Amino acid sequence: MEPPHLDELSHQLLDEAQAKTIFSIQRADNRQNRINLLQKTLRLDHANKEERKSVENICNEYADIFHLEGDTISCTDAVQHEIK
Repeated sequence: MEPPHLDELSHQLLDEAQAKTIFSIQRADNRQNRINLLQKTLRLDHANKEERKSVENICNEYADIFHLEGDTISCTDAVQHEIK
């Protein structure tokens, strides 16, 4: 499966002034609902019980930073980098 291109995803372009807040995390209105949706998307059939629990704990703790279908992806042109 080829990853989608950014222009194919729902996103908003941030200007330089907005870039200052790029690292701020916006909490979902219904955190438990978001956690449930995230857990439904995980594919952990190959993992043992300990690995599954570890991944689930990480996803639960950081559920607000994982992209789920319908989420808006923010981006900025305030920073550039070059891959060599």
